[in-house]
Amino acid sequence: MGQIFNRKIQKPTRKLLRNSIPDVEKILWSKLKGSQLHGFKFRRQHGIGPFVVDFYCPSANLIIEVDGATHSTSDEIAQDKMRE
Repeated sequence: MGQIFNRKIQKPTRKLLRNSIPDVEKILWSKLKGSQLHGFKFRRQHGIGPFVVDFYCPSANLIIEVDGATHSTSDEIAQDKMRE
């Protein structure tokens, strides 16, 4: 079985996403980082399978995706539907 989390091929994508985080994600990250939310540890721009998710909490098995301007074109909306 291959690697599921943070595949090496995704590293440039994860880095780009972390360095160009939208304002809404910055605000949410400021509340999630450092186990501020009831002690739950979150990771941002975390690779899971073929996807890179915005925020991931392994202990709660929870993924948070923040939709914004990057999910507004018809192609992006169709791609989001396919991922769901």
